Amino acid sequence: MDELPQDKTKKIICFCNVSLRGYETASLLQAHGWSHVKVMEGGIMARPFVRAK
Repeated sequence: MDELPQDKTKKIICFCNVSLRGYETASLLQAHGWSHVKVMEGGIMARPFVRAK
């Protein structure tokens, strides 16, 4: 937590491969006072890296 912004009103987006750990991290941060925490729904696996034309 020492590496996070000390201003607990900064926006933080939590994510992982499938969003479970992102959700857990967001819950932990909110419990420690961060107020603008979001979770990237579906995680990285849900985001397309190559777009079809």
